Amino acid sequence: MPEIVDAYSHILPPAVYERLVEVHPHDEVTNLETATHLMSVENRLADMADFGVDRQVLTLAHPPIWEGLPEDDALDVMRLANDEVARIAEAHPDSFIPVATVPRLTGDFVDEVHRAVDDLGMVGVQTFTNVEGQLLDAPEFDDFYAAMNDADVPLWIHPQLYRWHDFASEDTWLYKALGWPFDTTVALARLVFNGVMDRHENLRVVSHHTGGFLPFVDERIRSFYQSRSEDPELYVGSVRDLAEPIDAYFGRIYGDTAVSSRGKQLTLRCGYEFFGPDNLLFGADYPFGPSGGRYWLRETIPAVEAMEVPEADRDAVLGGNLLELVGA
Repeated sequence: MPEIVDAYSHILPPAVYERLVEVHPHDEVTNLETATHLMSVENRLADMADFGVDRQVLTLAHPPIWEGLPEDDALDVMRLANDEVARIAEAHPDSFIPVATVPRLTGDFVDEVHRAVDDLGMVGVQTFTNVEGQLLDAPEFDDFYAAMNDADVPLWIHPQLYRWHDFASEDTWLYKALGWPFDTTVALARLVFNGVMDRHENLRVVSHHTGGFLPFVDERIRSFYQSRSEDPELYVGSVRDLAEPIDAYFGRIYGDTAVSSRGKQLTLRCGYEFFGPDNLLFGADYPFGPSGGRYWLRETIPAVEAMEVPEADRDAVLGGNLLELVGA
């Protein structure tokens, strides 16, 4: 049997939740009071055993907790969170793979990359699709990407709230369902087409939810880039010349299978065709979703196992690709 490794699970250590309640008790924090499934390591291990998940990548939940958090408090919570995730993984080395979270990408936050990787032994860093509304290719974030390039560990990217439209404030659940994949797609495209991945050749990205809409709009993006490169005078808006073919950059992007697929193959097949057998990673978004996350474990694992692909590819998706990516 292949090893099953969840490439993008979420955790909120109790100490981090308690600190957030002290310094930033807004709705996206206090609403998590009853989310014991996010906090309990014992429940997590039991669910993994029930569904045959051998290991999980641990990333800190939940991006909106950082909205509006003053910088000093954000630095303090970030360091505590990374310490706690690393501690949990160290206590269960056969079950958990720790990834740090850096919620902002300038100043003292940049130093956390090397502290997390060099001192805490974390295998990657998570950030979000925007930082308080700033897009990920902002020039002031370049020191962060330089640190990531130097550390040579993957960057996990999770969607974050951003008030693109009024409904994003009124119907937050609709924005998370529909706006988050859009925000993910924009973030990935800007990293590629606005030169970030050109400048930082070691940068590899793990995108949540199968890269948002990227696999579905791949050809549209390519055609826009090609047409504007061939005839820049015809179209409004120029494109940057890339140092390599587009596939060289897309080949450094990974996507997980957390696309809420109820056993259907359409979205998984699209992800497989876009990312290829080496860059698609099993992920179930645990413990979000119905039944404290158990629902998507129950649905996603059989859906991946039922994919009509070579057995070696299926085994790679279920765990091999992630383990190779982080050198585990």
